[in-house]
Amino acid sequence: MNIDFTGVGAVVATFECEDNVTEAGQLVALSGSGRVGVCENGNHPMGMVKSVANGYAAVQVRGYIHAKNYGSITAGYKCLTALDEYTLKEDPNGAQRLVIYATDDYVGVLL
Repeated sequence: MNIDFTGVGAVVATFECEDNVTEAGQLVALSGSGRVGVCENGNHPMGMVKSVANGYAAVQVRGYIHAKNYGSITAGYKCLTALDEYTLKEDPNGAQRLVIYATDDYVGVLL
């Protein structure tokens, strides 16, 4: 039996985006009112890009996302921030999120 959390609780909203938002899978943070930019080290991700077109990004702001794992994040409630635009890391100053799936390379997180 396989497990699959894709789509669990997904909520997607459209935002204007900075030029550095270029593709699905990027972690983003607010860069202004109604506007997002890619996450940098220490940013609190507000969501993950699902698609980008014409200066707008569809951003998943709730539900299950799959991101790269930096370090040794394990399953359970963890305080997380971004390492970069694709990678999450544990950080005591981060937002508490439920990690429901973890390997050495990837984590599955409920936003």
